[in-house]
Amino acid sequence: MGGKVIFSKKPRQSVEEIFDREEEIKQLSFLLERNEWVILLGPRMSGKTSLALSVSNTFSNRKTIYVDLVKVKGLKDFINRLYSSIPKNLVDKVRDSLESLGVKIGVASLSFRIRSTTVIEAIIKSICSDTILILDEAQDLKQGINHLIPVFHRLLNSCPSLSIIFTGSAIGLIKTLLEQKGEKPLAGRRPTEIFLKPWSEEIAREYLIEGLDECKVKYNEKEINEVLQELGTLVGWLNIYGVNRCIKPHEGGTKRQYN
Repeated sequence: MGGKVIFSKKPRQSVEEIFDREEEIKQLSFLLERNEWVILLGPRMSGKTSLALSVSNTFSNRKTIYVDLVKVKGLKDFINRLYSSIPKNLVDKVRDSLESLGVKIGVASLSFRIRSTTVIEAIIKSICSDTILILDEAQDLKQGINHLIPVFHRLLNSCPSLSIIFTGSAIGLIKTLLEQKGEKPLAGRRPTEIFLKPWSEEIAREYLIEGLDECKVKYNEKEINEVLQELGTLVGWLNIYGVNRCIKPHEGGTKRQYN
């Protein structure tokens, strides 16, 4: 079941490398084909980033821009991360847009005296044509999400070929983006929710066995049972175990060990 199994420290970039998420792949592909906005939810280490990137990469006629928001420190930090994620062939276009607003562009950061939301909107608007924007772990923006609701409202109207994938593991992200208690709610066009549930033990076991077979290491049922008991069935933890197990003997595995 599933595509090609590869234990890797990096997020998957191809749907062929995603294991047992066929239904979620179909759902996300369907929504992106229609330029919809999506909230991809699930526990930490459930494979949200890999799913978002791999499905987005199937759209060769669209740009994929990935922004890592883990531990982001407010809107200014978000702006710097967003700007640094812009592909090189679009940097000049974004720079022109920002400089017209008086934004000064430094080597490592942007400086400005206008509202942060104005800068964010200018960056996204300048590159939004045929674009999939992935905001990974968006809940780390915390209250900043509320300030961005009006920006998202305007982008929905001004950027018809823009899709945004919000990934997150916090229930607060759902409430903010789906309930839309903002100054300018998304006018009934709220993002569609896709939830990644943890695997069943059967699927997790199959994933481990196929992965260990692929890297040609010897293992036994006791080892598999111990890994599932200690790490659970989330793909992220099992993948990290697999990466290590492919190069060294089984030594048990705890989440603390891999953090």
